Amino acid sequence: MYLGMENTVFLSGRWREARSVFMEVSCLYLSRKMSRAVIAEKVGGVRVSPLHRNRKRLGAKMGKDASLRKKF
Repeated sequence: MYLGMENTVFLSGRWREARSVFMEVSCLYLSRKMSRAVIAEKVGGVRVSPLHRNRKRLGAKMGKDASLRKKF
């Protein structure tokens, strides 16, 4: 079972920022309870490397986008 990902609409490009933030919050919250590999599988059936790339992209995007920074 995916964490909050029952709706496949969430995976589309329109919801890319929301998915990135969801992945980051999931990693921050669950990192002490389970490994990143397990988190990656539960978030959307991805491997650990996309989580790392997502964190890097989200950090860069938040540096440029003040509205995204406020939302997060």
